[in-house]
Amino acid sequence: MARWPRWSSSAVSSNSPSSPRHPPRNRPFHTTFDTDTLGSYELCAVATDNLGARTVSDPVTIEVLPWPNGTAVVENYSDTEGCRLCYFTEFGTRQVLEVALDLREPVQWTPISTNSIPSPFLRVTDTNVQPFTKKFYRFKQAR
Repeated sequence: MARWPRWSSSAVSSNSPSSPRHPPRNRPFHTTFDTDTLGSYELCAVATDNLGARTVSDPVTIEVLPWPNGTAVVENYSDTEGCRLCYFTEFGTRQVLEVALDLREPVQWTPISTNSIPSPFLRVTDTNVQPFTKKFYRFKQAR
């Protein structure tokens, strides 16, 4: 189990002066836990008041799990670079990426690439993008 580093009081300070009469405006405090490393993590909060007194919460344990097979995520989109998708699936399979402009029946799916999966996930970029055009993507196992 990995212990995540504790944040200092300066990392969680408010934008406004803090006192019993003027509590921080950005309560409750939140942060983003950003990691690609799978496993268990133990997190705790450290509160420090304006006199330097500290209180440490009981730890909580979180588990970072792999994406389930068949999950597709849009990693990035820009009008100049395109739409980058990340697809998690079984290693060694072949997948077809298809696109549709409308999901009303009958849906017209058009294949735009066929790829062998080189690792547990595949990154594909659709560079044929136009501003304000909706596109729908799906992956299918190639035959």
